[in-house]
Amino acid sequence: VVALDGADRALCCCKAAPGSKPKSLRRSRLVALHPRRQGQVTCVVTHATDSFRTLANAQVQRGDRVVEIGASTGETAWRLARAVAAGEGGSGGSKSGSYVGVDCSEEMVATAKKAHPDLEFQLLDCLMEKYRFLALCEGADCIFIDIGGSRSAETVVLVLALLLKRMQPKLVVIKCEELVADLDANTTVDDSGEVQDAAAWFTAAVDAAAKSSESWGRKKDQRKIRHPLRHQRKLAPNGVEICRYYQFGECHRASDPGGCPYEHGLCYECLEPGHRALD
Repeated sequence: VVALDGADRALCCCKAAPGSKPKSLRRSRLVALHPRRQGQVTCVVTHATDSFRTLANAQVQRGDRVVEIGASTGETAWRLARAVAAGEGGSGGSKSGSYVGVDCSEEMVATAKKAHPDLEFQLLDCLMEKYRFLALCEGADCIFIDIGGSRSAETVVLVLALLLKRMQPKLVVIKCEELVADLDANTTVDDSGEVQDAAAWFTAAVDAAAKSSESWGRKKDQRKIRHPLRHQRKLAPNGVEICRYYQFGECHRASDPGGCPYEHGLCYECLEPGHRALD
C-alpha cells in the first residue's frame, strides 16, 4: 500500500493517548493516520520536512522498533524515540520500543550523539554497506527514510526494493520530493492519498532505477575499483584479520604454498559465511 501524505488528503483521524479523550480539537491539529494492514507494508511518501516529522509523531506506536535512515543531526530522532516509549519514564504494561538512527556523515552522527546522548546513532552508508544495513533493519516495525530529501527517486526506490525483498516492516515513511512528483504524474491517487496502482508503479520504478546510471549496481561497480587496503582493518570473531584483498578484489596469496594467513571464510560487511563483501 502506497499513500501520498498531505494536508489536502488527510484522513482526519486523531491519534490520542490510550484512555484519553481529545478535547476542543481544531481541524489544523488533525493528523492523517494511515492504517496498518495485515500482511501488507504501508508506505507513506511525503515531500516536506514538517510532514515527515508529523508522521513520526502520529504513525509510530508504543512498542515499535524504529530505524531511521538519514537521521542527520537527530531532529526527527527524539520524536520517534518518544513515540515508541512504553510509557512515562519507559515503564508501563506494554513492551518497550526501540530507536536506531543511521547516517553516512560522521559529522552528522557526532552532532546527533551530542544532542541526544540517550539515543543510539550509527555511522552507515546504506547504499554501500547493504549487508550491515539489512541486519540493522531486521525485525523493524517502522522504517523512516530521509536520505537527502530531494535525492534522486531512483536511489530511494532501490533502497526500498532491497528492504522489501528481505523483510516486511509494518510501515515505511519516505521523504523524497522527486518520488512524490513521480507518483503524482504516473499513478492514480484517490482522495485519501492512497495510490491505486501501486504494485505496477513500483515494479516499473525498480526496473527503471536498475537501468539508470544512478543504479545501485553502478555504485557497487565503483566500489570495486577502490583499493582493498583503503578499507579499514576488521577482525573476525576468532581474532584473525579479514583479508581485504579477497573481500574487495583478488587475493593472490591464497594460491601460495603457505596460503593466506588472513580470514577468507566470512564476509567483511556482515561477518556471515558464504559470500564476500562484493557479492
